[in-house]
Amino acid sequence: MFKLKPLLIIVSDVLTHAVYGQRLNKRRQISMASELMEMYHPDAMRMLQKLSGLPNQFKVGNLTYRSSPPTDPSQWLEGKSELDLLGSMNTMIHESHHGFTSSYYLKLLEDNLPEDFDEESTYRSFYLSEREIILVRLDELYNSHELKNDIPKRLRTFRYDPYIVPRDRYLSSQVSSIYGLMNEFNAYYQGTLMTMQMYPEYLSRSKRNIKTLQSFVQHIGHSYGAFFEFKYFTLMYLKRAEAEHPAAYKASLKNMALREVYTKVHIRYEELINTFDTLLLKTVDDLNNSGIKSEIRDGFFWIEGYGVGIMNEDSKKLIEALNNPKLQGLHQEFLLESKR
Repeated sequence: MFKLKPLLIIVSDVLTHAVYGQRLNKRRQISMASELMEMYHPDAMRMLQKLSGLPNQFKVGNLTYRSSPPTDPSQWLEGKSELDLLGSMNTMIHESHHGFTSSYYLKLLEDNLPEDFDEESTYRSFYLSEREIILVRLDELYNSHELKNDIPKRLRTFRYDPYIVPRDRYLSSQVSSIYGLMNEFNAYYQGTLMTMQMYPEYLSRSKRNIKTLQSFVQHIGHSYGAFFEFKYFTLMYLKRAEAEHPAAYKASLKNMALREVYTKVHIRYEELINTFDTLLLKTVDDLNNSGIKSEIRDGFFWIEGYGVGIMNEDSKKLIEALNNPKLQGLHQEFLLESKR
C-alpha cells in the first residue's frame, strides 16, 4: 500500500529537489507525491490514509462483509521526470476517490449503523473533505445507458464514450446510474482540485522553462470539461427519469445524501473552473506583458506558437445546452438549498 508518512520531506514554501530534472524511480515518485500532497493539498493525503487503513473485514449489524485491499495509489504515478509526476497527480487522486467511494462505506456502516439500514441495499461513501464524508444509499434507479439516444450527436463530447456508451455491465456511471455519475463528478473534481492546488509549484518551475505553465493548463484542461459533461449527464438522467422512470425520479429527489453530494460538488467544481478561467486570462496577460507571445485560440493555450488543448470548445456547446429552461429547472430542483 502507499506508504505516506515516512516519506514526507517538506521544505520552504515551494518544493525544492536535489534531484531536479533527474529521472525518478518508483520510490522517488512516491516520496515526491507525498510531498506535493502535504504541501499543497493535505486533504488528499488524509483521504489516502483513511483508504489505506481499512481492514479487510467489517461487522455491519448482524452481517460480516469482506473487502479486497484497496489498489495501491502509486500505480497511477507515471513518468520518469518530475514534470511528468506532477501531471499524474490528477489521475492518482481521481482513481483513489473511486476506491474510497466503493469501499469506505463499510467502515461508516460498521461505526454508525443508520436506523434505516437495509441489508438488501447498496451504499457508497463520498469523500468531499476530511470533515465531509457522506454515506449514500443507492435507491431506485435505471441504467444510464438509456441516455444514448437522448443526447444529440453534437453534444456527444469526449466522455459520452465510455461513460454512456457502449453498454458496459460493470461501468459505474451506467449500472449505478445517477450514483455512478456522482462518483465520476466528484472524482473529476477532486483530481482537478489537486492540479489547481499545485499551481505555485508549476509557477515556480516555469521560471526555468516557461512551457511548464502549458503542462499545468493541459492537465487542468483534461478534466475541465468533465464539470459540464457530468452536470449535463446528471440532468439528462433526471429528465428521462421524470418522463420514463417516475419511481427512480422520486427516489432521487428523496435521497438527501445524494443531493448533498451533487450540490456541494457542483458549487465547488464550478468555482474551481471559474478560478481557472480567471487565472488563465491573467497568465496570458502576464506573459504578453513580459514579451512572451501568448493567447487562447481555437480551444488551445498558445505560447510562442506551441499550443495545448483546454477542451473549452466542447464546454461551450454544453453550456448552451445547460441553459435549456427544462434542464435549469431540474438543476434548481435537485440542489439542496440548505447545502449551498
